[in-house]
Amino acid sequence: MKVDPQPFINLKPAYTYNCDGLKVAFNNTGSPAQQINWDFGDGQTSTELSPTHVFSDPAATYLIQVNASNGACTNKSSFQTQPYDVYMQLNIPNVLTPNNDKVNDCFEILPLTSAAADLLNCGKITIFDRWGKMVHQGELKNCWKAEVSGKDLPEGVYYYIIDTKVQKVKGFVTVVR
Repeated sequence: MKVDPQPFINLKPAYTYNCDGLKVAFNNTGSPAQQINWDFGDGQTSTELSPTHVFSDPAATYLIQVNASNGACTNKSSFQTQPYDVYMQLNIPNVLTPNNDKVNDCFEILPLTSAAADLLNCGKITIFDRWGKMVHQGELKNCWKAEVSGKDLPEGVYYYIIDTKVQKVKGFVTVVR
């Protein structure tokens, strides 16, 4: 009589935020299984031991379920993804002092985590004056110096919209000269 060992599931997910959404690499360090089935909670499945999956709506919560079996011996495990807010992944300044003193001279958005660094490559930013006129549009990774066509914009409050394809963030920045 042969007895199959019960498979052991030990999940260690690694999260990365990119232009397509929330990318999760599922590292299953448990014991091998003859068969493994993943349900990512978004209609997608996999039979890989340690799959990688992209969730298109990272602000949502997904219930991931994995079933592993060795013959008649089975094991099940599940966990939820943690929703993220793009705003919480980026350092967005609220004051800009473009006076060439090398402190807050430009509106520069930086990632707070290495997992969010790719967001700068796919993000766009649009900045408006208080009357709603667009004064700047460009890539998120570029630094804005409160200028239009090489001319300084006046002091005041400007409204921005950051679009990372995954989520939009809106806010204000004050220009002080």
